[in-house]
This record gives sequence, C-alpha cells and structure tokens, in this order.
Amino acid sequence: MHEKLPQDLLNASQNNKLIPLVGAGVSMSLTDKEGKRIFPCWRELLGYAADELEKAGKEKFANGIKAMQDLGDFQQAAKLARQGLQGTLWNQFFRKHFEEPLPRISEESKSLPKAIWGLSNRVLTLNYDKVLRVACPDIQRLIELDNTNKAELASFKRGDLAAPAIWHFHGRIDNISTMIFTAESYDKLYMETDKNYLAALDVFRGLCRDQQLLFVGCSLDDAELLHEMANQHRLFDANTGPHYAMVHQEQHDAIKQKIEGLPIELLTFESFGDPLVQLVNAIAKHAPQSPQMDQAINRQHTNHQQVHARKNGKKIALLSASPINEEQHYSKLLREFKKIDCPIDYFSLSIENINNLQGYDYLLILSKVIKDKLLIEDDYLCSKRISFKELEDQTENEQTAGVFIFVDQLPPPDSTAELRLPTIILADLEKQQFNSAVFQLFKKNNLDYFENCQLLNRSAFQLSPLIEGIEGDNNIRHPKTPLPDSIDPKTVRNFIGRTGDLEQICRKLLTQEEEGGVLTIKGSGGIGKTTTVKKIAVALAERGYFDGGISFVECEPITDCQQFQYKVAGAFNLEQAEDLKRHLRDHYDQLSRLIILDNFETLLYLGDQQEIKTVLGFICDYATIVITSRERLQIEGEVVYEMRQFTTDEAVELFAHCLDQRKIEPGELSFLRQEIIENILDNNPLAIKLITRNMPKGKNFAALKEELESDLFSKISDSDLEVFDDNSDLNIARKKSIYGSILYSYKHLLDNEQRAFELLSLFPDGIGLETFKRLTHGQKNTKNSGTNELQQMMITDKVIKELENKSMIENNNGQIKLQSIVGKFAEAQLHRRNNITHYYCNAFEYNRLFAMALRDHQDINERRALIIFNSQQGNFLKSIMYCDKVNVNSTELIEYLENLCVLFIDICSLGGLIRGLSEMRDYFKGADRHYVDALLYFARYFDGDFDSAFEAIKQAIPLDKLDTFDRAKPNERSTAEIALSVYQMEGEALCAAKHRASHKFLTPNYPPSLLLLGEFDQQLANSCKHYFFTFEVLANMGLLVFEEIDDYLSKLYDKAHLDRMQVSYIRSKLKPLKRQEVEALVTVNPYTRGLKWLMLAFVEADVKKADELYQEAISQLVHIKYYYVEALYFYAKSLRTRNPAKFECVYQQGFELAQKHHYRFLQYCFEQLLHPTLITYDSRNYPLPDNENFTDYIQILIKENVQRKSQS
Repeated sequence: MHEKLPQDLLNASQNNKLIPLVGAGVSMSLTDKEGKRIFPCWRELLGYAADELEKAGKEKFANGIKAMQDLGDFQQAAKLARQGLQGTLWNQFFRKHFEEPLPRISEESKSLPKAIWGLSNRVLTLNYDKVLRVACPDIQRLIELDNTNKAELASFKRGDLAAPAIWHFHGRIDNISTMIFTAESYDKLYMETDKNYLAALDVFRGLCRDQQLLFVGCSLDDAELLHEMANQHRLFDANTGPHYAMVHQEQHDAIKQKIEGLPIELLTFESFGDPLVQLVNAIAKHAPQSPQMDQAINRQHTNHQQVHARKNGKKIALLSASPINEEQHYSKLLREFKKIDCPIDYFSLSIENINNLQGYDYLLILSKVIKDKLLIEDDYLCSKRISFKELEDQTENEQTAGVFIFVDQLPPPDSTAELRLPTIILADLEKQQFNSAVFQLFKKNNLDYFENCQLLNRSAFQLSPLIEGIEGDNNIRHPKTPLPDSIDPKTVRNFIGRTGDLEQICRKLLTQEEEGGVLTIKGSGGIGKTTTVKKIAVALAERGYFDGGISFVECEPITDCQQFQYKVAGAFNLEQAEDLKRHLRDHYDQLSRLIILDNFETLLYLGDQQEIKTVLGFICDYATIVITSRERLQIEGEVVYEMRQFTTDEAVELFAHCLDQRKIEPGELSFLRQEIIENILDNNPLAIKLITRNMPKGKNFAALKEELESDLFSKISDSDLEVFDDNSDLNIARKKSIYGSILYSYKHLLDNEQRAFELLSLFPDGIGLETFKRLTHGQKNTKNSGTNELQQMMITDKVIKELENKSMIENNNGQIKLQSIVGKFAEAQLHRRNNITHYYCNAFEYNRLFAMALRDHQDINERRALIIFNSQQGNFLKSIMYCDKVNVNSTELIEYLENLCVLFIDICSLGGLIRGLSEMRDYFKGADRHYVDALLYFARYFDGDFDSAFEAIKQAIPLDKLDTFDRAKPNERSTAEIALSVYQMEGEALCAAKHRASHKFLTPNYPPSLLLLGEFDQQLANSCKHYFFTFEVLANMGLLVFEEIDDYLSKLYDKAHLDRMQVSYIRSKLKPLKRQEVEALVTVNPYTRGLKWLMLAFVEADVKKADELYQEAISQLVHIKYYYVEALYFYAKSLRTRNPAKFECVYQQGFELAQKHHYRFLQYCFEQLLHPTLITYDSRNYPLPDNENFTDYIQILIKENVQRKSQS
C-alpha cells in the first residue's frame, strides 16, 4: 500500500500540469527474459569505457578513468572517456550499451515505463536510451525531442503538441552530439556557454516555475539540475512547485537531507517492482482520460537536422561549403543532383552538421581543396579548413554506404591515406563525365568510370540503384528561414567586395544573438550598409537560422514611438497587443528572431526618441537587433561596427561589373580610378551604380567626366542639396556626389520613366503590380470592377524594367520601391512640377481600386487579403494625407475610407488611420465632414477608446436624429450606419434592427442586431459568410461543430487578434479551452480583455480567483452590452450553488438587463438557471415590443446571399 497522495499532486495530474521527470532508475529496472539487468548505471558505463580503452591500447586513459571513479569525480572520468574514444569509437560505444540491448528487453519488465505514460503525454527524461519510446502506447505518433528542437520545446512547455512527446533533456542516442556527458557538455547546458542550449534551459526553467515535476527513477544526485530548480524557487519568492519525487522508503532520510530547501516533496514506496508501479498507477488515475488535442495537426515541425523518414530507398545528405567570406558556387552540380530520383537533405558543410548525419546512407560533399585541406564553414558562417581525416572523425555515421566528395582539385594521397569510410573524391570533372556523374554513380553504381579521382576503401561501398520516386519537382530538401518581401536573394546574388565586413558583421551578429543588445552598422549614406546586412540575412536564412523569423523594418516613414513599437511588434505578430511587454514576458515562444531596423538615424531626432530607445532596449531581450544608421544610438548594450568606405579596388570592380559587356582597356583604368571613381564619385557604391547603369553605350570616360563636372556637378546648388538637409542626413558623406549621380540618372530617363519614378515617391511601402493582377485574375462580375482601369494606368512592366536596370528602384520579389535617399530626390522632383494634381489623382486611384479589390478578395481568401493589406498600409495612410489634392467625388471617397476602416479593424491596427483622419478632417466640409468625424469616432471606439468615442457619437449624432439622415445620399447614409453600429453595441439592438430592416440593409454576414435580439434563423445562417456572428447563431442553436470552428481558427490571419479572440470565446463556451491556450491570446482593447478574463474564469479551479476574473471581465465589457450581460449570466451560473445570496444579486441584475435590451436568448438562459426545463429556445416565446417581426427582412437577406454565392 502507498501513503495517501497529496491533493496538490492529484490536482496537478488532473489539470495536465504534472510532468514525469524520468531518471536512470527506470531504464535500470528493465531486464531480459532471464531476469538480468540490461542497461548500465553511470559507474558501470564508465567502467565499460575504461575496458574499451584498454583494448585499444590506451591504458593512460583507462587508468585515469578508474582513478577519477575512485575519487568520485565522475564528470572528469567522463571527460577522459570522451578524449580517449575518438571519432566513430564514441558512437559505437554508446550504441553498444544503449541501442543494441533494446531487442532483449522482456515485455514483463516494461511495466514501469508503460505506467509512466499514463501520467502525462509529456515526459521529460535525463536518459539517452529509447526505453520510453518502446514503452509508448502510441509509438506511431510519438514525438522525440532533444535540446536542438527549439520550436517543439516551446510547444512541449505549453502542452499543445498533438501527440505524446519525450524530451531528452540530457540528449539522446539518436543524436549523440546533443548528449550531456562530460563536464564541458554540462557547462554548455547549465552554465549557458553554448547558445544552442539557451532555449532548452529557458524552457526547463519555465517548467520549474509553471508546472509540477514528478521525479521517477532519479537519485537526485544531479547538482546542476537541482541548482536550476533552486534558483527558480528563489527568484519567484518560493512560489514554485511543489514538485514530487518517488523514493524507496529506505532512502527517504538521505534524499530528504539532500534536497533540503528545494520545493520537492517525497513519495515513498516499499520496494522496486510492483509497489512502485502501483504508486505510479494511483497517480495516473487522476490524469485526463485519453488525452487528445482539440485541434488536429497534420504535420509535425521537426528540427532542421532531423532525418526525413522513408520506408524504402536511400537516405542522402548533401553538404556544401560556401562561407560568407569565401563564397563558392555549385549550381552545375546541384542541377545534376536534382536528377537523382530520391529525396536529398541539404545542409551547409560545418562541424555541427557533420556531427548530425546519423542514419544517412550516402553523403555528398561539395567543397574546395586549399593546401591539402577541405574548406568548410565555422560557427559564424565564415571559412575554416579541416583535414580529410578530421572530416571523417567528426562524421557521426560509421554505417554510411558511401561518401562522395566533389572538389576543384585532388588532395595529395597522403592526406587521405588514413580514411576508413568508403570514399570517392572527384575533382574537376570533364564535361562528359560531369553530365553523366549521377547516372554512373547512382544508377549504374559504376565507381570505375571516373579518371581524375581517388577511390578509398572500395570494398566497403554498399551501392544499389536509386529507385525511389519523389513527390513534386524538387528532390532537394533545403530547410530555410522565410525572408520578408523586402529582402530578395536575387538582389544580393552578385555582391561585390566587403568580404572582411561580411565576416566581422556576421560574427558580431551571431555573438549578439547570445549576449543580447543592439548591433549598429554605422556609415554614411549610399555606402552599402543595407545591402551588406541583407546579404548576411540571406546567408543566415539559407542555413535555417532564426526559426522565429527575420523581419525588416524601414524606419524612415516612422513618425513616433507608437508607430515604431507597432513595427517591431510585427516580428511577434503583436502589433496591437495592449501590453506588448507583458505579453512577451508571459508568452514568449522561445523562438530566435532577427529584426533589421534600416535607416534608424531618422528616429534619433523625433520628440519621443527616448521612448523609442526604451522600447528597443526591451525588444532586444527577445530578438537579435541589427540596425543600419548614419549615427550611433548611444544606448546601453550597443555594439557599433563602423562601415568603411569602399576601397578604390572594390569600386573599380563594381564599376566594371555594372558596365556589363563593356571591357575596360588598361589605358583607361588609371583615368577611371582617379578622375571619376575617386574624385567625382568618392568610391560610393550607390553613385557608381547610378552612373554606370545610365551611361549610353560607347561613351568614353573622358566624355563622361566632362558631362558630370561641367553639365551636372558644377551646377548643383545648395538649395538642391536641401533635399538631404534634415537632421538625419547631416552625416551623408559628400552629398554632392550622391545628388549628382541621382540627377545624372534622372536626366537619362525617358519622360514616362521620370513620371513613374516620381510617382513612386507616393508609395512608401512600394507597390506590387503582380499582386493586384493575381487578385483580379479570373474574377468575374465582382461588385466593384476596376481591373482594366488600373492595369491601363500607372506603370507598365517595361517602364519598371528600365528603372530597375538603371538602379533607380529596388525590386524585391516583385515589390517595387525607391531607396531612402533616392526617394527623397524623387519626392523633391515631384513637387517641382507645375501641375502635379494628376500625379496624386493617379496614385489615389491606384490605392482606391486596390483597397476595393482587397475587400472583394476577402470573400475568397480573407487571410491572403489581410496579409497583402498589412504590407501596404503605409501607402494607404499616405493617400489619406493627400486626398485634399485629388479630384474625387464624395461617393468614391466615402467608399474608400470605409474600406480602409474595415481593413484596419481586421488587422487590429487603427492608430495610423486615426492620426490621418484627425489631421485631414478640416479639409472636409458639410455632410462629408460629418461623415469623417463619425468614421473617426468609430475607429477610436474599435481601438478601445469606448468612453470618449461613444460620448462624441452621442453628441454629434443623437439616436433620435437618425431618421433625419437622407439615405439617398452616400455620406449621410454612411454616417447613420456608423452611428447605428456603435449604438447597437451599447444596447440599442432593436433600434438598429428596425432601421436596417426598414431600409433593407444588405450584408453577407449574419446581422449582429438580429443575433443580439435572439432572432436565429438556420437558413439565413447557412447562407451567410462564416464569421463570428454566424458562428454565435449556430452555437446558440446547437448546430456548431468543433471541426468547423477549429478550421476557421486555423485559417485566420496571424494578426487578426480581434476575430481570433471572439471565435475562441465561442469555442470556449462550447468546451473550455486550456488555460495556456487562452493566455496566449492577444488582447487589443477592453472588449477582448473581457472575453479573455471570462475564458480564464471558465477554467479556474480556485473559487476566489474565478470570482476576481468574472468581476474583472464584467467591468471590461460594460460598453459591449450583450457580452456584458452574458458575462453576468456565466458569473451567476458559477455562483448558483456556492453563494446563493450573491447569485441572487447578479442574477437579478443580468436578467433585468436582458429584458431591457431585448436580449431574448440570454433572457431564456437566465430563466433556465432558476427553473431548468427541457424546452429549447424559441424566439416566439419572447415577443418584441409592438410584436416587431423580421421575417420578411430575413427572407430578403437569404435571397440576396444565395444569389451572391451563385455569382461568385
């Protein structure tokens, strides 16, 4: 019999907060059929290592291990074992003792590890072996993690993995490089000397804080692990745990003394075997039965090194060396490898990746031989050389069927003589051999075909024809980090010079990832800061760095701290989080991120620059920050890298490259260097690109110098240079060379190219013409057709191509944009034109039609429409600022502003729109001004400014005056509808429904006024768009299924926090969500905050805390009247049995409000609390005043929706 179990332990088990921490004792309990123990203890393992070393003739190491064991210094003994068992011997040793014994395990002895899976679907273990794997009842879906699986570890902590999971905290046999065995490896994890373990340690600390651990089979001798637990307990004022440990009753006193001061309670058992298993089962009884995730996940995220599972065929790894400071190109070889009819996993050639090649049959290596050594990449993407023997010793795969090394030249035979693995080294293949290399090696398995090669250990090759088919066109699987649209790899493909800068910046950047702080790349304008950083970002993305994403923020358009915070929060999809800092602190997902802030110097002269620096200082704790700036930031933790000017040699190389086909004669070179590149262009890369790309063919350099000096540079006045004379441009080096180069290029543009160039200055986010073409392609009979009109005006593909060829624009993945410095010039040229109205009209029309198309596209693919809108919101906001300069009729302007308001609400980003409308409201007159004011109040209301916005609406548009608005006039009709929407939320649902029914207001959504009034119609709901209000109706009618709502949530745009909160609330009413799922939701205003507190109250076991959550939710929802009353209902429901007096008070308040506002369904719910019946809700049992009936209006809506769907 076991002792009575603590209630806290049982509660933790019931709430899925109990995580087993499994030690060596569990594995040591396993026996073979004869009852002999299979796995060694720690001391035995070190003894076996000493034996292996003695056999290998390494007596000094063997004796050292024995001596250290006698002294009790097991970590030092482990270090000696690691030093002695080099290369493949280390792998063989561990596999011999932890993998080979698995088939001998008797089924009867698995009872303990099997019982552990009954405790939780999350198991944390310190063991290397596969015992928990073979005991898992759901082995097909099992997820096995080690400390390299950063993304999955965050899910492990949250408990939202869709399958049982094991986390090998000290590494695992399938990934030997991750194993914590020696003192050095312990330091990497616990002393934070290795950046790759930081996320894992942080997750473990989180488990110590937020979960409760149950030690099973642990001796509690792991000092480093216990120290971490003690630190967390101390940091959180002794408010962690309690954790529990199962110990033999004879060991109770000794272990109790060992863990003194730690939040660990001991559970004793009489003996190993059945008593221990019975104790585990007793706790497991309280765990959730058959735990299943609420949402099916069709794919599992795996670490970028994890082997792709295949039932048949060969597993092939391809590794190439292309250091950032010594780039190599293997395009020809890669084209050949694409012919292999088998999946290939592609990695960079580095020590870390070489160490993780277990399970691959063929290893393909692309590199270069330098002084008898192979070129590889170090930890900072820079060049490093290792011998062929080192390459093999570091390769954690002694079972490989063949190693194929492709190099530029063969190494000397003595440098490869010691290789043991089956290896063929192929160098500088002839064209015929090159084209047939794949066929000969992998189809015919012909190793004798090649002449210029080294064939080593031929008899060890295990070749067979590759016959496995693949899905799709690309067999090479190259895990990459997605890049933002503003970073296009094609734009840095022909990067010239700055190899030293690339190496040093990359080293500093990756060091910064470990240490925090800000890396500032400082230099004058036009010298290539942004291009250099983009080049590094591309290299990092290609190697899978920054699994949380890479973000690029153009700082120049930012005007205040609020906008800055919005932009950087976008890296976490938290732009509209009410409290960014708190949300990040509480729900940081542990993913590494890179945020690039370009042209930051423009923010250093804003009034709230100090607040911007404060935000930056906070964000750098959660992301790696790289800044390009002409000035230092002067903040704590800033590391500054001074970007040097281009050398003349680099400048000449760039000049020659940009001239393309033209050859520079030796006699011209000296003149070009001194007279043009140095004296006129100041070695500035931007100036060089602009001049060379616009030079007429055949123009000699003397004529070019004359033109630049006499016709352009000598005529540039101080007033011309004022375009660069804001504070942030004080450090532009030799502004005349840049301005003159831009002016030279501008004068060589055709008239239509100049106009397009100037017009682009009105698009700070750039424009993507192809985006609009894709949106409108194939759509017919849309309600707002403007496709042909848009495609015929603005900019043609030919004009864009010319501007791109002349380096006047950037083209990142089809997004066309002006560089910062060039953009200032373009805007200045635009303002110099006599008649610029048509420019603004064209730009405004583009934006108007684009917004119209996005609203149409929301019906087809809302997520995609919102992603596009979010990337273009700067353009839309700028269009508001020049709407006074355009000739547009009132109807089109109102429609445009309404479309923008809806789109900004959908991405929870209203700050910019509110600022723009506030600045431009005086331009509007009469009824148009009335409308703009109403729209401004509406935006403020949705932004959470409920009190003052509602007061402003009541003052400007009283409810009793709504009938006086002329609905035949678009501005008055829209003004009335805006006001009515706010009144409806504040409790006037009946008034809103009557107005809309009388005016036959058509909408593809279920009218919210009918929902609030409890007017439910299944046919109407089925004809409407799937949206929050439709889901509410179906849920209230008992017709909503989980799969439908989960599918909707899975397709939501990441930044649609309002919609996600609302629909999650519906989901939670049907079946409460887990606490961690609710806590991760982002609040954007008091309404969403109230819904979140309600959902948390649903799952709070502590009565006092639940009361506080209900009360806080009610206070936040007071303006959104329906959900305020519904919150009172749920609060009353929770009080009914435990606090009758308080129940009566809350019940009465809620019931009276439900009657007052005609919330008939809620009235029914309240009545059911007092007098439960089997009668289902029927609105006819709750007649409205004057027997108001909406049947005819509902039929009109159904007919319209059916017709709309048939035409789409």
